[in-house]
Amino acid sequence: MKNAVLFILGLLLAAGVYFYLTGKEEAREPTAVTLPQATEPEHTTAAPPRYPVTPEPEPPVQPVETTTAETPPPPPLPALDASDPMLAGAIGALLDAERFGGMLMFESFVRHVVVNIDNLAAAKLPIKFRVYTPVPGAFQVRRDPADSENVTLDPANYQRYTRYVELLESLDPAGVVRIYTHYYPLFQEAYVALGYPDRYFNDRVVEVIDVLLATPEVAEPIQLSQPAVLYTYSDPGLEALSSGQKMLLRAGPDNGRRLRELLREYRRRITTSVSNTQVP
Repeated sequence: MKNAVLFILGLLLAAGVYFYLTGKEEAREPTAVTLPQATEPEHTTAAPPRYPVTPEPEPPVQPVETTTAETPPPPPLPALDASDPMLAGAIGALLDAERFGGMLMFESFVRHVVVNIDNLAAAKLPIKFRVYTPVPGAFQVRRDPADSENVTLDPANYQRYTRYVELLESLDPAGVVRIYTHYYPLFQEAYVALGYPDRYFNDRVVEVIDVLLATPEVAEPIQLSQPAVLYTYSDPGLEALSSGQKMLLRAGPDNGRRLRELLREYRRRITTSVSNTQVP
């Protein structure tokens, strides 16, 4: 396996780059954690998916006497809770270990990816379910020496995200989507277990991408407030943005532009005819 569902990290990371405005990273949680549960939905008839992911049928069994060299079919999917080693191996083969090795975390990987994506459009992202290492360094602000109440986001923060953006840009979109399709049943299973029995995960991915693409482009400097310990955006409109949209703002104009380009490319790919292809 040479590809994996790295795009989803990028949201990732899928990933992958969220933290609160305090600049103090939360301690890593133990492996055994309880996944957040969605509010119990009223039972309704499930609507058909808008963007279905359609795996190809299993290839027919070849006669024993066949001598023509053929590429073997992809291995069967593992159980959801036993899928970490397979995903770790696939992603490890895809990544440039020298540049990006050790940046991803493979504990309950599929479940945590689903939690992250679902919450990128929500107010807060549960950091304890992240699938990437914490963003390095401390959150930085600028204070006006003449006015201590005049606080702005320090552009020096932007470079803290650049390595994560480079990781996402290094991946082959076609290969990522092929693997996403191959493993899609596991993502759907994790999404149902999260509390959405009548919803389709790929539709949610598209919804979240659209939320991120709607992030406003804000002129600098970005004003901050500190009503208590945490920093907040002084502009109520910015403070009301989702966790994923705030991440794009904190990544800076250049990184934000690059991430938007990736989001548009992946949206195009996962909303067209997506079918499973053989996974080496």
